[in-house]
Amino acid sequence: MIRLSAFAQSVGYVLSIPGPVLVGVLYQYTGGWQWPLALMPLLMLCQLVTGYLAGRDRQIG
Repeated sequence: MIRLSAFAQSVGYVLSIPGPVLVGVLYQYTGGWQWPLALMPLLMLCQLVTGYLAGRDRQIG
């Protein structure tokens, strides 16, 4: 269980690193906040699907 938690946390941090950079690039490229803020619901939808799949009641291994 400890190894799974360590893996999940490290992968989560690696996946979260590009987020602020992507928002900054979108802001610079578009010159406004419309597209960077529109990206947030898309990212939230991905998180909801991933969280639902990860939270299923099943045995690993």
